[in-house]
Amino acid sequence: MRSKLDTILLILLTVLVLLGCGTPTPAPATLPTPTVPAKPTTSADTPTPAPPDNSTTVPKTTPATPPAATPRPISILVDDFASYSYQRAQGDTINRLDGQHRTVFSTFDWAAGQITATLGAEMPWGGGQMSLNHPLVEGLPINFASILPRQILRPYQSQITGVTAQVGGGTPGNTLRLELKNRGQWRWSGETTLDGGEQVVSFPLPRLGNVDELLWIMDGAAGDAVVLDSITFTATTRITDTATAAFVWSYGQLLSNWNPKTGLVHDRGSDPNGKFDAIQATGSLAAATAQDS
Repeated sequence: MRSKLDTILLILLTVLVLLGCGTPTPAPATLPTPTVPAKPTTSADTPTPAPPDNSTTVPKTTPATPPAATPRPISILVDDFASYSYQRAQGDTINRLDGQHRTVFSTFDWAAGQITATLGAEMPWGGGQMSLNHPLVEGLPINFASILPRQILRPYQSQITGVTAQVGGGTPGNTLRLELKNRGQWRWSGETTLDGGEQVVSFPLPRLGNVDELLWIMDGAAGDAVVLDSITFTATTRITDTATAAFVWSYGQLLSNWNPKTGLVHDRGSDPNGKFDAIQATGSLAAATAQDS
């Protein structure tokens, strides 16, 4: 029994010795956290703030230049008799004011930039007549003292002060007259004697009111002729800048084509009211009116 105990104690001592002689495992060393130097901040690294939302910003408009106190002269082309329209060959003779031509006891011969009126045998005079605003049948006048529609304020209005005809030739010795009428009633006339060659026939005009027709009449015999290159009006205006002039005259043309009974605008002045009324032209007038108000 004792020998067994001694054997057990010997085994325990041997185990303890073996355990005490084992190589210890060292604990891992704790390393300090490396220090990273701070990167200097530059303007390139600073984010640019987003621009403000300008979606609701109302654009600023530059006010129109006010009319000048002293009027200046301008030229208004009535007609240069150029074949600018294919309709000319069909007899639809429209002038530059969207008025209408018609013969007066004569025949017309159209050429490039010229018209020749040859007298017939019916009368010892003849030539041509033209409306100044829309077709002749409508008889719509222009107020020569204030030629734009009445909705345009007086400081922006213009007044017709003269008329000029460029004569390309004609039967020498004959008298050429320019006449202005309203509803068939005479308002003014001026005359000159043809010399057979080119002439510039120019007349000043008094202050006139409504005029709906311009006539050019030559006294002579059957077969006599007169050739015209152009007819122009001289007018005055107080508008000094191009942008305002473009708006005022364009607005005046839209108003001239506006029918207050229907509220619609026809797209060409040469068309009578009620024909070719155009939604786009009516919209243009509405937009221009809103811009002007």
